[in-house]
Amino acid sequence: MKLIATIYYNYYLFYRYILKDDEPHLLTTLALSSSFWFVLQFLVRLGFINLYCDSPNI
Repeated sequence: MKLIATIYYNYYLFYRYILKDDEPHLLTTLALSSSFWFVLQFLVRLGFINLYCDSPNI
């Protein structure tokens, strides 16, 4: 849980101070969810390739 909070805080600081966005919480939430989606998608594809020796048609 601390890892997710740390990643969230770093994204939040990036959107708030570097990009100076009006709504940093929304963009932070979207960036965090898409980051976890990319990791999950990578693991699913890797498992599919290991099981069936073929790439999925996603």
